[in-house]
Amino acid sequence: MTKILISLLLLLNISLLAKDKPKECTYYLDKSSIVIGWSAFKTPEKVGVKGSFNGASVSIYDKANSLEELLVGSMAVIDTRYLTTSNAKRDKTIFDNFFSYFNPFPMIKTSIVNVDEKNLLLNLIISMNGKSKSIPMEFKVVNGYFQAIGTLDLKDFALSTALDTLNKACFDLHKGVTWSEVEIALDAKISRACK
Repeated sequence: MTKILISLLLLLNISLLAKDKPKECTYYLDKSSIVIGWSAFKTPEKVGVKGSFNGASVSIYDKANSLEELLVGSMAVIDTRYLTTSNAKRDKTIFDNFFSYFNPFPMIKTSIVNVDEKNLLLNLIISMNGKSKSIPMEFKVVNGYFQAIGTLDLKDFALSTALDTLNKACFDLHKGVTWSEVEIALDAKISRACK
């Protein structure tokens, strides 16, 4: 009887250990789905203007064993000549009166240096106009889509002159106010398979 009880207890422990064993997962990223977006703000009411960059060269893994492994080390070089706001006239105004002031012209470089899956945060290093800064971004994965959002201040990148020039060019439309804060967003399709 004692042997039977010991055997049952061993089987129960093995069963519990098997249940607690973490699943092995592989994360897949659809590189063609990556969107690098931004929202700038105008007027005293802080009205948003959304845009994105079509001219981005992205270096990122297409599969890994964790979200952190998939994303950390990924880089993008953005050619600001390919910005779009779905309004060609506005695109030209923004480029001529803002991005054309960048040095070196016309690139922005980004890289993800840290991903905290527990707290749903990542750190993105942005380099533009000869300055680099770490930008914390909150992220989530919803229905297979990775979405990260954060805010930067253009003044941190020595872009006050470019911002003033843009504000003058759009003074009436912006009611004299062009905000230095810009919301940035990263979106991509990510799937996960576990066994």
